[in-house]
Amino acid sequence: MQLRADFTSLDDAIAYLSGDAQAEVNRLTTATEAFDAEKRRILANRDELLNEAKTAKDRARQLETDLEAAKVTGTTATTSAGDLEAKFAQVRKELEADYTTKIEAVKAEREAEAAANKAAQLRANAIAELSKPEYGVINPDHFLRLHGDRFTLDEQGSLFIDLGDFNRQTPAQFVQDLAQRPSEAYLFKPKGGSGSGSTGAGNTGGGGFSGPNPFKGAGNLTEQMKLFKTNKPLYDRLKAEAGK
Repeated sequence: MQLRADFTSLDDAIAYLSGDAQAEVNRLTTATEAFDAEKRRILANRDELLNEAKTAKDRARQLETDLEAAKVTGTTATTSAGDLEAKFAQVRKELEADYTTKIEAVKAEREAEAAANKAAQLRANAIAELSKPEYGVINPDHFLRLHGDRFTLDEQGSLFIDLGDFNRQTPAQFVQDLAQRPSEAYLFKPKGGSGSGSTGAGNTGGGGFSGPNPFKGAGNLTEQMKLFKTNKPLYDRLKAEAGK
């Protein structure tokens, strides 16, 4: 996570560090702990399945040894050599089927674990990239919720944007293109402005407004409705800042 540095006042910095920044740190910490717990569960389950598979193979080998011993000594007891062969063939078939099923289960869990690791790495890389000051993205997490399906990693683990039909863009090109679209302008800080905290009409045009972001905390529905009617661009930008 890249912390902000573009505060307009000491109060603004304190509010950010005690609010948004700490909340994001707590959220990432919780997500990391949950992922680690799930990883430990998958590895434990994998080890259990491998041990069961080993036991099954040992049992098959023992049956084969017993069969050979019966043939050599001519022991018939209660089971003839022919019956023992048939029993061995059936048990071996069942063990092979069970072993194959468990190996496929382990393989599926490993693939799921790899996919989860890749998704976590992709998100971390994308958030770090979008947090770069030169991009001017107000809320990287909100931006990723809207456009995250286009972000992906190549074979070397580098971040790029998949536009389909084998077309790719760098994150910088993608962000720059979006910033030129009026419909996406609310995702970016106004040029020359901080894009957070209190915002006046001078940053976005008509419909003057000064005060705390009405979308943060419990929210101020009256101010939200007033902004929606008088200054839609500012309404969209403050909403994006709050991650709504």
